[in-house]
Amino acid sequence: MFLFSTLHGDFLENCPVFFDERPHAIRFHARIIELIQQEAVETLLIKTRLINEKGKNYLKYLLILAMVTLMISGQAYTQIKQKEQLKKTEEMEQITPKGYTTFQVRDNVTMYKVTFKNQYKMNVAGHLFIPKNLDRSKKHSAIVVGHPMGSVKEQSANVYAANMAERGFVTLSLDLSFWGESEGEPRNAVAPDIYSEDFSAAVDFLGTRPFVDRNRIGIIGICGSGSFVISAAKIDPRMKAIATVSMYDMEGKMA
Repeated sequence: MFLFSTLHGDFLENCPVFFDERPHAIRFHARIIELIQQEAVETLLIKTRLINEKGKNYLKYLLILAMVTLMISGQAYTQIKQKEQLKKTEEMEQITPKGYTTFQVRDNVTMYKVTFKNQYKMNVAGHLFIPKNLDRSKKHSAIVVGHPMGSVKEQSANVYAANMAERGFVTLSLDLSFWGESEGEPRNAVAPDIYSEDFSAAVDFLGTRPFVDRNRIGIIGICGSGSFVISAAKIDPRMKAIATVSMYDMEGKMA
């Protein structure tokens, strides 16, 4: 009889095994040790599988969590966009042409009362004309129309704006600062530089409409506004097309 000890992980460390020296006894005890070792390996494999399965489950959990987070973020972004568009829509007060125009606006055009600020923090008033069959999910060309010197938007500016809207354009007529419903004191002041800024502010406003293509905004200037729009276009490249009607070269721009 002698003491046999072996080291096999946590299972047999420092565990004495007594057996006699006869061959059959040695084989018997060796078989016991082999079985114990095999059990240890199988236990280790089981533990490894469990760890791997836990790891896989953890990865699945992370993937699901990431997908849910993306979905929530996407929904939140959509809701924010919808609120922004709703806010922009609320800025446009739908009105009827009666009481605002001296001419007929056809039924296929919707008219809105709008205001926006120029860089001098003055409120500029305008009328926005939108074709009723316009697909607002897409981007469309737009035109700003300026009234003659000494006039207001309800006169010839609205005539041109309404007619261009009937032809499929989004149009905006405006009262220049100090005139009509726009702010500015003293009233009816002549300030060509501020007038030119009003047209850039109008382009700013149209650019915030989700249905307007910012790269396709043109300007029509009637009489005195003809010179104001030319002055504005010289420094504002967003104005892609300029047209004048009976232009009065008030600022000497054509000299």
